[in-house]
Amino acid sequence: VGQSDSPLTKLGQRQATALGNSRMIKDVNFWRRYSSDLQRTQHTARLVDSHHHFTLDERLEKSPKGHAKVFRKAIQWINAPKQESSDDAWKRLSSFLLQLLQEAGDDEETVQNGEVGNETRNVLVISHSGTLRLLLHKLLPDAHPLLQDSGDTTGALEDSKRFQIPNTSLTILDISITPNLESHATESLSLEQKITAGLITLNSIDHYSNM
Repeated sequence: VGQSDSPLTKLGQRQATALGNSRMIKDVNFWRRYSSDLQRTQHTARLVDSHHHFTLDERLEKSPKGHAKVFRKAIQWINAPKQESSDDAWKRLSSFLLQLLQEAGDDEETVQNGEVGNETRNVLVISHSGTLRLLLHKLLPDAHPLLQDSGDTTGALEDSKRFQIPNTSLTILDISITPNLESHATESLSLEQKITAGLITLNSIDHYSNM
């Protein structure tokens, strides 16, 4: 089932531990840490950073496909979650992102003399390949040719046509928000129009060499 909460594999555990030991994680001062509320992402988060709290947010979950799958000869009837459209998935994900950006701007340590400062807020997010694929498709579709069609959340695309994201790979985005977001001038804008996104690192698996 598209949203089944399968456990983290042994390989996945080694990959997550290696990521947590990398300088890209250990040397960064994170303002906040978030994880999808599925068990395997929570497990990943603990392996990546066991010394800090991760806020669980269901908006970071991957989209349910709504289809039951049969493996070998075993058949098990499962109440599959309702399939989520790409538009609904983006509404869910953009809600999380917009709230995060607004709270970063409102943070008392960021506000200087009544104005939002330029200090960068580093945020660590443990989520799913489908969630990141959709985010990249919406904000940075030109980062890779296959991202042009990666807004699909139904699983209809063949693997060869879908932008692949390795397990525990690291992607770093630089995202800033339009000032005065509450003003009437921006109320009709989509999230993609309200923010500027830049790509720093895409799908890094350098930490695999330390497994």
